[in-house]
Amino acid sequence: MESLVKTKAVSKKLSVNPTTIQRWVKYFDIPCPKNDHGHYLFRSEDIEQLEEIQKQLNQGLQMSDIKLQKKSPDDKVPLKKANGLKELDVYFQQLQDQLNILESKVSQKADEVLSYQVMQHRKDMDQMATRLTELEEKMLDLEEQLLLQVTATNEIRTEYSPPKPKKRNWLVSLF
Repeated sequence: MESLVKTKAVSKKLSVNPTTIQRWVKYFDIPCPKNDHGHYLFRSEDIEQLEEIQKQLNQGLQMSDIKLQKKSPDDKVPLKKANGLKELDVYFQQLQDQLNILESKVSQKADEVLSYQVMQHRKDMDQMATRLTELEEKMLDLEEQLLLQVTATNEIRTEYSPPKPKKRNWLVSLF
């Protein structure tokens, strides 16, 4: 989804006053969306048009002589206010088309984000599985070492066990 930039950011980028940006938008009828407060929000193609205007002004052209390149047919058609019922239907259809385009872009972006998250989770799970395998191997090694120690200890006990005392016959001890 494309990012929208406020007038102040565009004016800094072009090193002109924000009111100059607003004047150019109105004069050249650049179809920029507005936020809830009525402030312009600029798409990358809007900024390119403003840069072209600035370039032509710097070349010494008057605003009335500046020619902007036409957008390709795939670009959005600027919405016009409706006066009649038919025009209202056309306006509504344009809004519906733009809404459908935005919904598809949001859906595509959501799919991209979900795919990225699934890949990250898979990577994390692979790392955890590798770590778990390493821990299991280490645990088996430790169990083996412990078993060897216990076996060695038992062997030492059997080799060096002190002689068992002889049992005395209690009858003999009486006499």
